[in-house]
Amino acid sequence: MDCAKYDSPYVLLLEDDAATRQLVKDILEEEVGIAVLKAADGITALRMLADARRSPALLVVDLMLPNMDGETFMAEVRRLYGPDLPVIVMSAMDPTVVRSSADCIGARGVVLKPFTLEDFVAEVTDALQLEGKLPSRQAIVDLDDARRLRIARRHDRSPECSSARNSN
Repeated sequence: MDCAKYDSPYVLLLEDDAATRQLVKDILEEEVGIAVLKAADGITALRMLADARRSPALLVVDLMLPNMDGETFMAEVRRLYGPDLPVIVMSAMDPTVVRSSADCIGARGVVLKPFTLEDFVAEVTDALQLEGKLPSRQAIVDLDDARRLRIARRHDRSPECSSARNSN
């Protein structure tokens, strides 16, 4: 689907691993309710950005990519489109390196692989809400409430809760 031709917000996903790319696309569409445009490499993603009638609501970028790593891709995006395009960085690299790279490119969020569904959705939701581009069916009025909800969900998965659920 060519999301850039529609009025609804979309995410440009840059991930070289086909299985991860499909998983993240499914999560974004099903859990967040946002359309996704996928690219397996930075050159293709830059071409998609150039061809789009409008910018994506969010870029989700893997740092370890063939031919052009995520940092190089983002440097080019920043050069061409400025600092305002929101980005979430994904990577399985060392967390210190990932956070440093995220800071260098001005990313709004970091997702460390492997990630949980809840953490990934929370990062994306936070980034989209800050931009005012969250699809209406998932609208969250208050970021603090969203963070409290995320914390409450984590507590619901505590061992005590799990054993109580399993005994029913």
